[in-house]
Amino acid sequence: MAVYKFRVMFEDDDQVYRDIEISSTQNFSDFRQAILKAYNITKDWNSFFYVSNNKWHKGNEVVAFVDGETKETTAGKQKMAKFIDDPHQRFLFSIRSLTEVVLLAELMKILPDDPKTGYPRTAAVIGEFPKQFFNMLNGIKEDNKAAFLDPELAEFDAKMGTLDAIEEPGDDDIEEVEDILVADSSEISEMEVEVAPDAEPSEDSEAGEDEMGDAGEAGFEDMVSDEEA
Repeated sequence: MAVYKFRVMFEDDDQVYRDIEISSTQNFSDFRQAILKAYNITKDWNSFFYVSNNKWHKGNEVVAFVDGETKETTAGKQKMAKFIDDPHQRFLFSIRSLTEVVLLAELMKILPDDPKTGYPRTAAVIGEFPKQFFNMLNGIKEDNKAAFLDPELAEFDAKMGTLDAIEEPGDDDIEEVEDILVADSSEISEMEVEVAPDAEPSEDSEAGEDEMGDAGEAGFEDMVSDEEA
């Protein structure tokens, strides 16, 4: 009897995954319960398995679990071995809650059975399942809408929330500011503005003007006398 080791990854981040080992004799109902347990999902949402190609494109539906029951009881109870056609067989596991959450399941290894081990089992837990999806899949209400945002957007949203909380000034505040402005303008108009008196001509400047006048008259007389000559 063989054991299939599947890596079940979060679609949006392949660094978040769970390694699940399941016996080839077990079925998709067992596989589904193992995935939900590995990711600590407690609510029984409608879910579906699809065959996938190597590019993670959705193929044929394998089995659907609706309202806790399998729509195709035969497929749901058939052994996993019946659906393994590739050494790296891939499936999509779709969980339909408030929105669709898709997990990618890829066969990593085929191991020998260990009689001392119970299957299915979670062999590895890597990375933290995003909190918003964990809460959504477990029916936990989100108190902070920013939980769905990128960290930088969340910080921006918080700042905007702070600005929104600032109250706009009321009519009383506006009237008070206007009274202050009117009072200040009245004080400015009543203030005495000192203007420097016109400077009176100094004795030196008067003396300079007299000398220039005398020199000018003398020069004019000289010019006249030269012309007469």
